Amino acid sequence: MKVKIISNKKIARDALRLTVEAPFLSSKAGQFVMVKVSDSLVPLLRRPMSIAGHEGRELSIIYKTVGEGTKILATKKAGDEIDIDGPYGNWFDPPEGKKIIMVGGGAGIPPLLYFAKQNKNHGLNITAIVGGASKDDIFGLEELNNACRKTIITTNDGSDGIKGFTIDALKDIENVNNCHIISCGPLGMLEAIEAFCESNGVSAEVSTEEKMGCGFGVCLGCMVETVEGKKRVCVSGPVFKTGVIQWS
Repeated sequence: MKVKIISNKKIARDALRLTVEAPFLSSKAGQFVMVKVSDSLVPLLRRPMSIAGHEGRELSIIYKTVGEGTKILATKKAGDEIDIDGPYGNWFDPPEGKKIIMVGGGAGIPPLLYFAKQNKNHGLNITAIVGGASKDDIFGLEELNNACRKTIITTNDGSDGIKGFTIDALKDIENVNNCHIISCGPLGMLEAIEAFCESNGVSAEVSTEEKMGCGFGVCLGCMVETVEGKKRVCVSGPVFKTGVIQWS
C-alpha cells in the first residue's frame, strides 16, 4: 500500500528513522515490512526492514544507508509517499515468568526497540545490551532507558560503554539461567549467543538479517540451513529459537 511519510530523520551515523502513516496495519515486534524505495524500476526489488515501532497510526523503521536503495530512501521527505508490503514473518514470543535480556548489534537494534516499547507496561524485567563499532553507531538509548530496567552499551573502540562486543557484556551478567534472551544482529554475534546459551542452559530467540526479494516465500532468496533442512527466513522466521539454525 501507499503510505505517507511523517518524518525521515538521521539518528546516528548512516542511520535514519522513517515514520509513516499506517492506520490499517497491525504488527508485532520482530516482524518486518518490504519497502519499495522508488517508483522506477531502479532498484527493482523491495528492501526488507524490521519494524522499530508501531503505535496508533504511526509505524517506524530504522535503516542504514549502505546501498543504492537506502540512499534513495534517505532523500524522501515528510509528505512524500512510499509503497510498503507487510508486515511479514513471525515475532518474538518469550516464555512467561522469565527476565528478558535483549542483545542487539548495529542494524539489529530496531526490532528490540519495538519489543521494549511494546512491553513497557506489561511488567517485564528487561535488560538491553546494544553494541556498535563506536558511539556514533549507537541509537535508541532514550527509548531503551525508558522501557528497560537497565541498558548496557558496548563499542568496539571503547568510545562509549564497555570496550568490546555484546557477547562480552552478556557473559558478565549474573544469574542468566532465569533469563530468556532475544537477539538480532550480525550472524557472527547470533552464533556466539547461541553457543553461550547452549553452554549455560539459557533459552533464546534470534532474529536473522537476510537479503530478500519478495518477503513471502516465492523467490527463495533468504534460505538458511536448519536442523530440519533449508528454511525460508521470510516464512519460517525471521525469529528462530536456539538450536534450529545450523551456523556452520
